[in-house]
Amino acid sequence: MKKYLLNLLLMFLCAPALLSQQQLVNPGFETWDGSGATSEPVNWSSLKTSDNSLLSGQAPVVISQDTGRDGGFSIKLENKSVFGIVANGILTNGRVHADFNPENGYVFTDVNDARWNTPFISRPDSLVGWYKYQPSSAGGQVDKGKVEVMLHKTGDGQLPEGSTAANVVGKARFNMVQGSASWVRFSVPFNYANADSPEYILVVLTSGDSTSAVTGSIAWFDDLQLVYNIANVPGNVIKEFSVAQMNSSLLIRDMPFGSQYEVYNALGQPIAYGVAKEETTFVAVPETGVYFVRVSSDSGLLTKKVVIVKV
Repeated sequence: MKKYLLNLLLMFLCAPALLSQQQLVNPGFETWDGSGATSEPVNWSSLKTSDNSLLSGQAPVVISQDTGRDGGFSIKLENKSVFGIVANGILTNGRVHADFNPENGYVFTDVNDARWNTPFISRPDSLVGWYKYQPSSAGGQVDKGKVEVMLHKTGDGQLPEGSTAANVVGKARFNMVQGSASWVRFSVPFNYANADSPEYILVVLTSGDSTSAVTGSIAWFDDLQLVYNIANVPGNVIKEFSVAQMNSSLLIRDMPFGSQYEVYNALGQPIAYGVAKEETTFVAVPETGVYFVRVSSDSGLLTKKVVIVKV
């Protein structure tokens, strides 16, 4: 569950022209940690690292590495039966809450433990990715895997959302209704419940249909990507903007009206996000140190570094 935030920092320092809006961590499942039954892609978790230690030890291994779409790795999920219960092939960037009754299971963001949460402050337009699917059937019912993403505010966030629905900012969901032996690209839009900025992103991938999953269904996923469409604002050419310290805040000036800004600390963690509506924007920062301000519009993107010193 390592975050590889230093890699994100290197992206800021070495390749500003290539920067885009926030993306998932390890979206191609190329990097793994752990070993044996508990080997998982970095920043992703499965039944073997659920919050129920009794079930985790007895749960079957439902994830594994496989050949990626363009080389490298992909994630392979498979439904398996144990003690007469079908364990859904499941992977999440949060944590699995496992229960002997599948209807009580869910995935969730644990905001108190960095291993099981992904801070996120952007508002993507859609999710794209690639999949292969081999669904099983039972009683005339063909299984159905899914990809589901939820953006939510601070507080509990889980899928299915249950009592956490009030924290939802937006969601995207793709259901796999047909099998395919070759890689297929999918694209699904985000539907937003409000105009709030999210604080976390929660993702779940499955090879089966929730509580009615069928043994033997297999799904492969690779190269997930969040897509952003920046609104066209005539005349918004990012030539320059300035960033300075004012007391314990960042003072950002001369951003094009309607452009989007994001502020990150030196570890690549998001601090603030918004749309430029005034000539001057103030962003409070929690402590001294190095910060990065990224401004983007339909005409391009520019990143600047600023050092906040103790006042």
